[in-house]
Amino acid sequence: VVSQKTISLSGKQPRYLAFLDGKAFVSCNDGDVVRIDTATLEVDATVHSGTNPDGICVCNGKLYVCNSGGLDNMKYDNTVSVIDPASFSVTKNITVVINPVRVKAYNNRYVYVVSNGNYGDIPYAFQKIDCQTDEVVKNLNIEVYNFDIYQNLAYTYSYNYTTMTSWIKVLDLETDEIVTDQFITDATQLQTPYNIQVNPLNGDVYITDAGTYTANGDVYCFDSQGKKKFSFEAGLCPASMVFD
Repeated sequence: VVSQKTISLSGKQPRYLAFLDGKAFVSCNDGDVVRIDTATLEVDATVHSGTNPDGICVCNGKLYVCNSGGLDNMKYDNTVSVIDPASFSVTKNITVVINPVRVKAYNNRYVYVVSNGNYGDIPYAFQKIDCQTDEVVKNLNIEVYNFDIYQNLAYTYSYNYTTMTSWIKVLDLETDEIVTDQFITDATQLQTPYNIQVNPLNGDVYITDAGTYTANGDVYCFDSQGKKKFSFEAGLCPASMVFD
């Protein structure tokens, strides 16, 4: 592996990436989304999205960006910005539950959004946006903390920092109904679920465990039936995986 170039985003605090038509789009905590040309590896445009943009995805030829406001002295934002990649301008701000942080596309028709609420009387929320109308069409009333999508299924998890308990559920996105109330079926115990990702090549489900946050965490691989295939130790707070 050879580094080709370092792209400076000094002071912008980049968060997440999405790709479309030869461009990389980077959400940044300073309020902007940055567009990078993947051929020249140069920043070619910037647009202001909202307060502390976080999760970003592409659906129906548009960008959807969560504006969390999570770093603004608890003055949470409550919008998902819709950005036209051609003009690179915000065309709409969709109101959602406060503190939206994660967004993923399904079937090039819908995006699902996780909001973290205020960690108090406003709980986590899992919401569905129609990418043709750019309107919230459903709040699924399930306190999802993070999720990934494989085929028509959403693998979701939640973690309660007060009770230190968690659950992992599977939803059918054709019906938006829970089809598996407890994904892990072999009694494998996780301490602090930290991320969930599905290998798009074979459907294996990977769940990272942050443990105590002060020592190396672990990565667990489960088959689609919720049975552990293997696990291995990773670094501190393992947060993401890439499949090749």
